Amino acid sequence: MGRGGLVFHSSGEIIFALREYGDVYDPQSSSVFQIARSRSADVEPFRQGFLSGFESRVEIVRLLRVLDARSRTLLVLWYHESRPVTRIARELDISRIHCYRLRDRALKKMLEESRKHQERGEQHA
Repeated sequence: MGRGGLVFHSSGEIIFALREYGDVYDPQSSSVFQIARSRSADVEPFRQGFLSGFESRVEIVRLLRVLDARSRTLLVLWYHESRPVTRIARELDISRIHCYRLRDRALKKMLEESRKHQERGEQHA
């Protein structure tokens, strides 16, 4: 990983991270600070994968910030909320074909930004 941070190498990796973004947030207890007496000390208060996927979630948020609001909304609706493209098109008041174009451009921009981020990190190493 190094100084450049997490880097996504394909649109598929970005899509996977978008789909999995919120899946591990639910804590297993009513409080993350509560110490459970019945559990062993090596059990995390969050679902498995919360800490190991933290960098991926941070990177996805950073990459989403490079997009305009409409593209960001489209990706969240499409991948995180799994809405059908016809519903997304209606909500964004654009055609279905334009939804596909926006999605492709947004994923490409995120992938390019991920690579640039890695290059900047390597230059500072």
